[in-house]
Order: sequence, then structure tokens, then C-alpha cells
Amino acid sequence: MNDYIKLYHASNDPEGISLSSKEADKFEGRRINTFDGFFAKRTIEEQFNMIKAGKYIYHCDISASKIAARKDLIKNDDALSLICREIRTSDFNIADMLADLVFTPKHEQTYSCNDLVGIVQTKISHDQNASYEMKIKALRFEIIRIMGRVAKQQGYDALRLMQPGGRVDILVVSESVHWIKD
Repeated sequence: MNDYIKLYHASNDPEGISLSSKEADKFEGRRINTFDGFFAKRTIEEQFNMIKAGKYIYHCDISASKIAARKDLIKNDDALSLICREIRTSDFNIADMLADLVFTPKHEQTYSCNDLVGIVQTKISHDQNASYEMKIKALRFEIIRIMGRVAKQQGYDALRLMQPGGRVDILVVSESVHWIKD
């Protein structure tokens, strides 16, 4: 028996959502969808503020076995090659440093965002006005995006992320997930 988990996402789009839609396309060289996926919540009540703000609510059902946690992701040559492509480098040493942040639990990591902020390119790396804190935040977002890309590469539909305070976010990364408007 396969258990399915219902997930909810809020969007401005009344026409529907999918990762192959305009939200995932590129716009002037930038991704519109920062994470290459949709963050979803396990209950519609968690979307209350979004509903109040006039957002449209969509839901999907994903098999629990198709939702990865960081510990489920496997660091292998394919994953390192993906990281190289995603950050546009041929330097496997840089990819390996970033892989430490992608695959290793935070308390066991050898590197930190501070070590990579000037090395790994993000969408604001070239912004002269971006503060160091903004660049660190952009790098953290990039790490989450890459974790999702690795999860997708390894056959998962979504990635479970533990946030400070015990909050759980689910990043849905598969184009095959069908979203239904509530």
C-alpha cells in the first residue's frame, strides 16, 4: 500500500500551475521561480494568510515514498555533475565543497555559506549593491534549489526541508505532479 500526502500551494495564477508553466521559465536571463519548484504545506490551514491575501490555492497528492529528506539524497558522480552544470563550473573541487552543504547534515558540514559566498554564483552575485547578508541568503536559496534538482534527478517528486523551530516545508520539484485548484 502506498500512502499519499496531500500538499497545498498558494499562487497568484488563477489559470493553474505546473513546473512547465510560465512560472518556471526564464525571464531576462533570470529564473522566475527561484527554487525550480513550488513550496507546499501539508494542511490548507497553513495557507490561511495566503487565502486572506487573495491567492489561489492548489493541491496535489504525492506518494510519501517520493518525498526525499536530505539524508535520502545520494552523493555520487551524477549528482556532482549536476551540481557542476547548475552552478556553471567545471571545477569538481567547488562542486564538492557545495555538495558538502547539499548532502551533509548541518552539524557535520565541513564548509559553510561563508566559505562559498564569493565562489558559487547566485542570481545576485554580480549586484554591486547587494550586501554580504543578501549574498549569503541568495546562496542558501541556491543550495535549496540544488537540493531539489538532485532530488528530482534521483527520482523524487519533492524534497522535505526542516526549518528552524521544527517547521517542515515541502519543495515540489517534479513536472509530473498534477496540481488541482481548490
